[in-house]
Amino acid sequence: MKKDYRNTGKRFISLCIALYLVPVYTLAETIEVVSDDSWRSTDNVANVGACPGVVGSPGPAWTEHSFDDSAWRFATIMDQVPPWFGVPPNNVTGGFYIWDCPPLSICNGTSIPYGPLRAYLRKAITIDNDIISAQVELSVDDDYQLYINGVLAHQDLSGGASDTPWLDVSSYLNVGNNIIAIHAWDGGGVGSCTTYERGANQAALKLLVETKDTLNVDIDIKPGSDPNSINLCSKGTVPVAILGSDLLSVYDIDTSTLSFADAGVKMAGKKDPHSLCSVEEVNADVYDDLVCHFVTFDIAALDGSSTTATVSGELFSGTSIEGEDSVRIVKDTCK
Repeated sequence: MKKDYRNTGKRFISLCIALYLVPVYTLAETIEVVSDDSWRSTDNVANVGACPGVVGSPGPAWTEHSFDDSAWRFATIMDQVPPWFGVPPNNVTGGFYIWDCPPLSICNGTSIPYGPLRAYLRKAITIDNDIISAQVELSVDDDYQLYINGVLAHQDLSGGASDTPWLDVSSYLNVGNNIIAIHAWDGGGVGSCTTYERGANQAALKLLVETKDTLNVDIDIKPGSDPNSINLCSKGTVPVAILGSDLLSVYDIDTSTLSFADAGVKMAGKKDPHSLCSVEEVNADVYDDLVCHFVTFDIAALDGSSTTATVSGELFSGTSIEGEDSVRIVKDTCK
C-alpha cells in the first residue's frame, strides 16, 4: 500500500524520528598483502629496467601482467642475518623478509655467499570491489624499485638499509587482477644503481587496500506476484521492491544508480524528470520499502534460461547494495 504523507503531520514527525534512529554505515573491506614465501622470485631477468627510473613511467616486461613467472622460484623467508653484513632495516611492515635464493647460494647462515646481490620479486593479487584507498610500506636492505601493474610506483636509491613511511599507491591499482613487483639490490652507494659486493639482502612489504564492500539487501520482484513472470518483449516496466531493514533505510538509496538486470529506472516527468520510484509498505514490517519501475525492453542480462535477476546500486554514502530474487521468463524473442 502506498503511503500518503500530505495530510498527516503526526505521521511525518514520526517518520523523521525513524530516519534519525536508523544508522547506515559505509561498509569497507581491507585487503592485506605481505611479503612471504608465496611470492615468486629470481636473480636474473632479461631486462632489469631503467635505473634511476622515472616514477609513473612504464617498467620492464617482468613487471607486467603478461609476463609468465611460472618458471621462477618461490621466495625464501630470511630468518638469519650475519652481523658482519651490517644492520638490516627494522621491518616495520609486519611482513616477512624475503629474498631470492638460487640452489647454490646459502640464504640462511653465516657463510659467504649469502645469496645474490639482486632479487626480482612478483606477487599477483585480485581486488574485487571499488578501491577507497591503498597504502604500501616497505623495509629493504638496501635499494629497491617498486612496480605496480608495470608502472614504477616508488624507488629508494639511498644506498643503505631503510624503512619507508606509508606510501599512497591507490592510483596504480585497479579492480581486477594486479601485479606487485620489486627489484631490490645490495646498494653500492647513495644515488647509485650498482651493487655492493656482499650478499646481505632482504625485502619486506605490506600493502593495505581498502575497498567498498557490498551490502546485501532483500528485494521482491513484482511484489504480490508468484511466480515473478517477465515478458522481455513488453513495452512496460517491471516493478521491483527493495525492502528496508535494520541495516538499510531506503531513503539513503541513490535511485539514479539503480540497475535491474542491466536496465535502468524509468524516468517520469518532462519538466522535472525523476526516477519512477515510491516509498511503500510491501512486506508488512516496521521498515519502509522502495518500489522502482525498470524499463522492460532495456533488460539485457536475462534470457529464456534465466531463473534469477539482480538489482544493484549505491547508497548516497557510496556503499554498494545488491539483491536477488527469482524470475520466470515467459517470452524472450521479440518480432
